[in-house]
Amino acid sequence: MAVFKKSFPTAKFAFSEDSLKEARNLVTQYEMDLDGEDWEEMKEEFEMNLEAGFEPFGFVMPSFLDLNEELTKEGTVESPYDFYDTYSICKLKVIYTVAKSRPEASAFAPCTTMVI
Repeated sequence: MAVFKKSFPTAKFAFSEDSLKEARNLVTQYEMDLDGEDWEEMKEEFEMNLEAGFEPFGFVMPSFLDLNEELTKEGTVESPYDFYDTYSICKLKVIYTVAKSRPEASAFAPCTTMVI
């Protein structure tokens, strides 16, 4: 905050209330047993089902990141994971509406789902 006050001495500052006042666990974990199936085929099927499952509810997936590529420095370091992907999931109408009154909400959108 000191940097902002020094850089913008005449600016007015306000902090939003903490909007994540939530007692429930906000992370859900699932596991799939592949029963000897090829994990690459199952992953591809999972991705298609994930996208198809969100679409009817107005969600889009604007971004995908192969985090394994980043963690392994593009294959120069061994990874403990076969894959480590992140999918950005966003409901544009909701985030647009929220961002009108709480512009900082854009920092939290889109949400991210990790598949390891």
